[in-house]
Amino acid sequence: MKRENAVGDAREPGYLPKMLQLEKTRLLFKSLKYSIAGNLVIGVLLTAFLGQSVQNTSALLMWWVAFICISLLRVFAYSGFRKALPERQHDALWLRLFSISVWLMGALWATSFWIFGMPGSLECMYLALLAIIIVSGGAITVLSYQFSLLIVFESLLFAGVVSRLLWLNDVYTAPLIGLSLLFYGFMLVGGYLVGKNSSQGMRLRMMAENNQYELQRARDEAMAASRIKGEILATLGH
Repeated sequence: MKRENAVGDAREPGYLPKMLQLEKTRLLFKSLKYSIAGNLVIGVLLTAFLGQSVQNTSALLMWWVAFICISLLRVFAYSGFRKALPERQHDALWLRLFSISVWLMGALWATSFWIFGMPGSLECMYLALLAIIIVSGGAITVLSYQFSLLIVFESLLFAGVVSRLLWLNDVYTAPLIGLSLLFYGFMLVGGYLVGKNSSQGMRLRMMAENNQYELQRARDEAMAASRIKGEILATLGH
């Protein structure tokens, strides 16, 4: 029976939490490529629809330069993790790189509402807000395994939306802030429940696999002891 031993022996203290963290990290990186592609598609569509309305083209250009740099960092982290040996995938470096990319991407999307949400244009503001909502919703499927990262990411998006709405300060500011607060509250609760249920499922599966391994090991040891005993008895009989 093949056994996972990337973080040590199952009989060592803390083995199960380490394995659980490693499995969460693997799931994060497994979904990272879809997150990179999804963010790129949303950024391209947002620019295609609203790019001509942006008055500060320099800010838009800097936004895209930052977007490409952060995306390359995420690609580098994904490629490095996938190529790393199993016993090296539990290193804190990979999760640290992933976390940094999440913080940077969250801050970048927070600024997008300032760039694309043009004052006096409800169409621009609503499309920019819709893009952030889509990004926020997609983050649940990726970041629920690390709830602290989900909190940081969603908080950055919420801060970007609220600060921009307060700056605009029109008749829609208060209702939109209230709806945004309600939306992000539901998002965090949903992300917490998804992550909690996923962790419980992974923990139960790992415990079942470990119990199966221990049973197999005990059976092998019993068979080996029985064979040695038979050999000793046969030797004494001669």
